[in-house]
Amino acid sequence: MIRRIARRGVVVAALSLAGCQGAPPAEPVVSVAVDVGGDVAAEARAAMVRGDWPVAARLLRTALTREPQSLNLHYRLAISATHLDAHEEAVREFQWVEAQAPADSEEASVARAWLASPPRQGARARAPQDAGGFTDVPPAIGALSGHVLWAEPGGSSQPRNRQLLMLIGLPGTPTKGQRYRLRTDQNGRYTFKDVTAGPYQLTDAIAGQPTWRQRVVVEPGRETVIDLSRSNAAPGRDDFPAGGAPPSPGAPATGRR
Repeated sequence: MIRRIARRGVVVAALSLAGCQGAPPAEPVVSVAVDVGGDVAAEARAAMVRGDWPVAARLLRTALTREPQSLNLHYRLAISATHLDAHEEAVREFQWVEAQAPADSEEASVARAWLASPPRQGARARAPQDAGGFTDVPPAIGALSGHVLWAEPGGSSQPRNRQLLMLIGLPGTPTKGQRYRLRTDQNGRYTFKDVTAGPYQLTDAIAGQPTWRQRVVVEPGRETVIDLSRSNAAPGRDDFPAGGAPPSPGAPATGRR
């Protein structure tokens, strides 16, 4: 089952500048994704996806009146302002991001690079769609969630809290180089928010024999649900066996929809 994503902030992909002056592309990040601004933030995100920058900027300004300390919203407004040639607003927002974001975060590094260009009229922020080029539209975003349960032989299923899980983008696909990690909550539930859409390996270990190693596809604008248990654990279910090639990008996703 797939559920529509709502009331969720989104981290905009890394930026590069149009023209001869610009910051180099950078990897998207997931560390600052937060739920802010309610429906206004969701509408702003939709406007950015379709490239409606005037509407996106207006909605983001409104959302910021509710959440004035939201790094996510300031960062997105800075991007929108560059597309509108709103030079002073872009400078102001990137300066806020540079001052408030963690020094080693992608947001801070992008803000520093844009401000150091030096910024100029028409220096727009762009989002990398894939390794082959750039687009003014941020990459499609989705989510992956589920419940992790485990039953020992002869016992009942129990939630695995604090279980480490990782999403690893597949080579040769739009998600290559993408990595996300988290731990389940006290009820064994997890949600990867604001994930670049496409195919991934879902696993709990990089080295050694994992408990799970499945191929999943995160769909744009939707939340894919994958429950993990003994029934779909490796080696009984292993989509990436040692020494074997991963499934082709066109293979179907695993899990419930």
